[in-house]
Amino acid sequence: MERPRSEGIAPEPSRKPDRLVPDGDRTDLQERKRKGIDRTQRCLDGLFAGSRDGFVMIDLEGRILDANPAYCEMLGYSLDELRALKSFHAITPERWHAWQAEEIWAKRLLKTGDSGIYRKEYIRKDGTIFPVELQMHAVRAADGGIAYLWGTARDVGARQRAEEELHRERERLRFVIEGSRLGTWEWNVQTGRTVFNATWAAMLGYTLAELGECNIDTWSRLVHPDDLAVAEAQLQRCFNGEKPDYEAEFRMRHKEGHWVWILDRGRVMTRDPEGKPLLMFGTHTDITGLKRAEEAAREATLRLQESVRAANVGLWEWDIATNAVRFSREWKEQIGYREDEIRDVYEEWRSRVHPDDLPIALAHVERAIREMPARYHTEFRFRHKDGSYRWILSQASVYRNESGQAVRLIGSHIDITALKQREERIALLGQMLDAAPASITIHDTSGRFLFANRQTIRLHGYDNEAEFLAINLHDLDVPESEALLQERFRQIAEKGEARFEVAHYRKDGSTFPLEILAKAIEWHGQPAVLSIATDITERKTLEAQFRQAQKMESIGRLAGGVAHDFNNMLSVILGYTELALARIGTNERVAEYLKQVFAAAQRSAEITRQLLAFARKQTIRPKVLDLNETLVGMLKMLERLIGEDIALEWHPGKSLPPIMMDPSQLHQVLANLCVNARDAIDGVGHITIETANVTVTPEYAATHEGAAPGDYVQLVVSDDGCGMTPETLANIFEPFFTTKGLHEG
Repeated sequence: MERPRSEGIAPEPSRKPDRLVPDGDRTDLQERKRKGIDRTQRCLDGLFAGSRDGFVMIDLEGRILDANPAYCEMLGYSLDELRALKSFHAITPERWHAWQAEEIWAKRLLKTGDSGIYRKEYIRKDGTIFPVELQMHAVRAADGGIAYLWGTARDVGARQRAEEELHRERERLRFVIEGSRLGTWEWNVQTGRTVFNATWAAMLGYTLAELGECNIDTWSRLVHPDDLAVAEAQLQRCFNGEKPDYEAEFRMRHKEGHWVWILDRGRVMTRDPEGKPLLMFGTHTDITGLKRAEEAAREATLRLQESVRAANVGLWEWDIATNAVRFSREWKEQIGYREDEIRDVYEEWRSRVHPDDLPIALAHVERAIREMPARYHTEFRFRHKDGSYRWILSQASVYRNESGQAVRLIGSHIDITALKQREERIALLGQMLDAAPASITIHDTSGRFLFANRQTIRLHGYDNEAEFLAINLHDLDVPESEALLQERFRQIAEKGEARFEVAHYRKDGSTFPLEILAKAIEWHGQPAVLSIATDITERKTLEAQFRQAQKMESIGRLAGGVAHDFNNMLSVILGYTELALARIGTNERVAEYLKQVFAAAQRSAEITRQLLAFARKQTIRPKVLDLNETLVGMLKMLERLIGEDIALEWHPGKSLPPIMMDPSQLHQVLANLCVNARDAIDGVGHITIETANVTVTPEYAATHEGAAPGDYVQLVVSDDGCGMTPETLANIFEPFFTTKGLHEG
C-alpha cells in the first residue's frame, strides 16, 4: 500500500483560481509549487523514517496502514506483520479495551481531530508490556470526513522508571532527613532570606510558626556569642573557595534557655559569574549527646590514666608485622627507670626477663600468636634497675586481621611481687597449719566444716579432707557433748571465745576426748568459729592413773598402820601360845586348842605381811623363776582348792625364758584367781592355766593402759564360768573390792 502524499496529511483549502495570472505564468507557478511539495514530501519522508519516535497510520477499522521503523522496533514487529494484524487492539493490553478512558480519548479525537497527549500501554511481540505516550490526529478527506488516523508513539518506560526512581530517591532522602533528625536550611546569601525545616526549629524547642519570617539574623541571634565568630570565619573560608564545604560546631540557645550543641554543615549551590555565592544549602545536627559522651569519655580516659598511674600498671603495645614496640611511662617506672632511659624495642623486654622464666614467657607469646586464644596471660620475674627481680603479671589482648593472623598485642605489666610474697607466707602458714600437732578447724554457725588440717583428719580416722568436710560437727559430738553444743555457741557469741572439753566419734565409731579452744572469726564475710583441739586421751589416762595412785597411797598408808599394830599384837599371841604349848605337858585337848590358835595367828601374820607389802612397808623378795616349773609345783594345791567337780587343765608354753618374781606373790595371785574362777562356776566346769611367749607392739601399747612395748612371758587363767559384768571388770584392781557376801572369802 502506498503511503498517502503530503496533500493527504495537510490538504490545502479550496480557493478560486486567480484569473488575473496569465496562463504561462500559471504553469510556472504550479511547477514551483509542485517542486516545493516534493521537497516537503522528501523532508517528511526523512523525518518519518529517521525519527526516534514512532509514527503510525491507522484506518477507521483500527488496522495499521503504515508505521516508521522506530514504531516497528518499539513493538518488535516488522511493518508487514503490523499490517497483517486484524486490529490496533492486538498491540493493546486487554484491560485497556473496555476502559472508559479509551472511549473518552476516541470521542475527543473524532470531535476535535486531536487526542492530545495520552498515556497507555502496548504489548510487544514477545509479550512484554510497556508504557507509551500517544498523540493521534484525524486526517480528513476532501469531503470533510475522516480519512484515517495519524499519530506519534513514544516509549516512556525509561522516563517513567527514571521518574519513579527520582520519586523514590526523593522519598528516601526525605526519610533519611526525617529519620536522622536533620534540620535543613536554605540560605539566599544575597537577600539573607533563610528557609528552615520543622526539625531545625524543633531542635531548639520552636515551631516554624513561632520563628516566623526567617533570615540569617534568626540564626546568628541564637548562636552562642563565644561561638559565632568561629562559625562566621568558617563560612567565609567556604565563600572564598578555601574549602569546598562549610562545617562548624557551636552552641545555640534553646527556647527553654539551655544551650544545644549543633554540628552545622553546608555547601554553596550556585554562584554568580564573579564567583560570589548566591544560594547555600545545609543541615543542622544536634550533637549535644555526642558532646556529653565525648566529655564523659575524656573524663573516663583521665580517670583510667590516673588509675593506671595509681595502680602502677605498665602498658605495652607490640606491632608484630613491623616489630615496633611501645612501653608506657608507668611500664618503665615500674622497674625503676625514667621514660628516656629505656628504648621502645622488643629486646629491652626480652633481656630483662629472668633466664629461668624466659622460655615459658616466650612459649606463651608464641601460643597466643599461633593458637588464636582471646587473651595472653603469664607470670615471670623481671629485672629491676637495682638488679633485683620483681614478679610481673603480663596480660594482653591479641588482635588479628581478616585472615585470622595475629597482627598486634596490647597488654599490661602488673607488679605482683608483694602478692607473691604474701602467697609464699600463706603457703608457709598452710604448711605449718597442716603440720601442727593440734587439730585446727573452721566451721560455720550451723556446724558445717569449712577447713580442717591434717591432724584433724588423722585424729578422726578419715582418709582425706574432702571426706571429713562432708560431715557436720553435730555428727562428731557424742550425745553428752551434743547436749552442750548450743551453750558453747552462746559462750562464743557473748565472750568471743570459749574453752571446754568434749568427746568426738572417730570414723570407726570409737570415741576420744578433746580439749578445745574456740574463737569467733569471720570467714569470707560470714561469721564462723576457729577451733584448736588437742587429743587429751593420754592426759586423761595419766590423770586417772594419778588419782588411782593417790587413792592407793592413802589406802596403803591406812593398811600399813593397821597391819603394823596388828603384827605387834600377833607377835605377842604367837609368843605366849608357844610358851603355853611348851608347858602344858600331856594335856592333849588343851594342846590341840593351842595349836589351832597358833595356826590362826600364823595365817593372820601372813595376811599382815601382805598388807605391809601393799603398803610398801614389807620388802618384796623377787627371785629368778622358771614359770612352768613353779606352776607345776602348785597344781596339787590348786586342785584341792577348786574341788573335785572342776577340772584343772594345764598348758605350758615352750622355751619360756626365766622371770624375776616373788614366789609368794605368784602363789597368792594364782590361788586367788583359781578360787574366784571356782566361785564363778555353777557346778561342773573347767579352769585352764596356760603360759606363752608374747611381744607387745607400740600400736598395742598405745591403746592399752599400762602396757609398754617389749617381750614378755604371759600367764593366762581362764574358766567357763559366768564371767564378769562391765561394772565388775572396771573395779577389779580396786583394793578390797569384792562381789562376795560376808564370810565368803
